[in-house]
Amino acid sequence: QQGGEEVSVYPTATNDFLFVEWQNKPEKASEMTIFNLLGQPVSSVLTLQESTNRVSVGNLQKGIYILRISSEKGMFTHKFRVE
Repeated sequence: QQGGEEVSVYPTATNDFLFVEWQNKPEKASEMTIFNLLGQPVSSVLTLQESTNRVSVGNLQKGIYILRISSEKGMFTHKFRVE
């Protein structure tokens, strides 16, 4: 997590959903992209407009991924594992 406590992502290990929670949600929609460890994008969501967002990751293969969120508040990254 970067950018202070602007955004929280949990849990760090899951097999179905990640939750993205904003301390102060951005005025504009955010873009969220999930990358594999090779740096290849495997999923993208264009809008994260709620204070708490549920993101489905159940279709991803088991492994470690990087979540990148781009918003007017900056860019945030978070590593998570699909079990």
